[in-house]
Amino acid sequence: MPDPSELNEVEPLYASKNVRVTRTMLTVKGKQYQIRNIDSIQETRIDPDTSVANSFIVIGVLMEMLIYIYALPDRLLVVGLFLIFVGIVSRNFLTPTYGILILTTGGQEIHYTSEKQEEIKVIRNAIEGAIDGLA
Repeated sequence: MPDPSELNEVEPLYASKNVRVTRTMLTVKGKQYQIRNIDSIQETRIDPDTSVANSFIVIGVLMEMLIYIYALPDRLLVVGLFLIFVGIVSRNFLTPTYGILILTTGGQEIHYTSEKQEEIKVIRNAIEGAIDGLA
C-alpha cells in the first residue's frame, strides 16, 4: 500500500494538456522542473499586433479625404468606407495573449502562453501553492 505522503506529491494541483503542477514538480510541454528550484513567477500580457488593422483604417480615411478634395466618383467612397469598416472590425476581434514567465534558481526561463487569462492565474496559484507547501 503506497504511503499517503507520496500520493500528495504526485497528485496534481493543476493539470491540462501542456501544464501539470504537483507539490514537487512542474511539467510544461513535457519538460519537468522541480518546484523547489522556482525562483520567481510573473504574469505577462502580450497585446495583439494591430498594425494591419490600423493601416486599413488610415488608407480608408485617406481615400475618403481624396474623394472629398478632388471630387472623385462616389463609388470610390464605398471602397474607402469598406476599408475603414474592415480595419475597425478586425481590431475588435484581436485578443491579447497572456503568459506566465517562471525563473528558476539555475537561471532557466520557462514560458507558457494562453489566450485565457484565467488559465494563467490558475497555473500561477497552483505553483505558488506548491511552493508554499515546501516551506
